[in-house]
Amino acid sequence: MPGFELHFIDDIAEVPFRISKSRAIVDYWQALRAGGSVPRAENISPGTMKALLPEIFIFELPDDGSVRYRLAGTQAVKRLGFEPKGMNLLELTPTDIRPYVLGAFQLVAYHHVGGLAHFTSSSEARKDYGLELVLLPITAPDNQPARILALSTRLEPESVDPDEGKTEIFAEEVESAIIFDLGFGIPSDLRGTAPD
Repeated sequence: MPGFELHFIDDIAEVPFRISKSRAIVDYWQALRAGGSVPRAENISPGTMKALLPEIFIFELPDDGSVRYRLAGTQAVKRLGFEPKGMNLLELTPTDIRPYVLGAFQLVAYHHVGGLAHFTSSSEARKDYGLELVLLPITAPDNQPARILALSTRLEPESVDPDEGKTEIFAEEVESAIIFDLGFGIPSDLRGTAPD
């Protein structure tokens, strides 16, 4: 069992974002919904989210059970210390929480819910630091793996030059994890309860 509980929030206004950028990416995602559906990947325009772009990730979930980096913003790359495109996020995640990280990405991608996590990360160059991660589903082009739009933001200011970064450990310790409704409802089986 992980050292954290998974919480469910039905009212998006009650999601405890600690960083304004996190709320901004959710608002951006909501603005892209055409006819109430999940936004399509091709409708995400870098020019319309310039303030968020440096800390954006786009992930793919192929059928092999990996979580692959498809795109990483410039600040995200500096924090990692390398260009992660094509790499499996789970390989940068401690073994004991890999199933929970994969499960969270799959919940978001396949059940059209939002995800929010607060966790501690660390790297070879820096002490532990807190991050807020937002996960949002996006519709991939036909015959391509499911995709997730993510924003990862430090909870405190950068204390060292991010260019000095070394290999980063993702989610050294998870403080909290939340699944929130994006307007499609949260399936009752996700909560471990029977349908009403």
